[in-house]
Amino acid sequence: MDQIIALNATGLDVETVTVSQPGSGFCPANVSYSNQFIDFGLGAFTAHQLLVGHERIQVVVLPVGINKDF
Repeated sequence: MDQIIALNATGLDVETVTVSQPGSGFCPANVSYSNQFIDFGLGAFTAHQLLVGHERIQVVVLPVGINKDF
């Protein structure tokens, strides 16, 4: 199972991609997608940076205008 993380104007789209092998060796693999939307509840914003951690366990979105000094 693999995931694609995409940032949009109000949150994240998490696309999960599942590949299953066909019954015979002559057919292409079956690919299915499922989409989960994570709404931040902040309304529209402009993202500055999207950080995806090790093994996609943590995702951080840094919007424009937020102090990024740690």
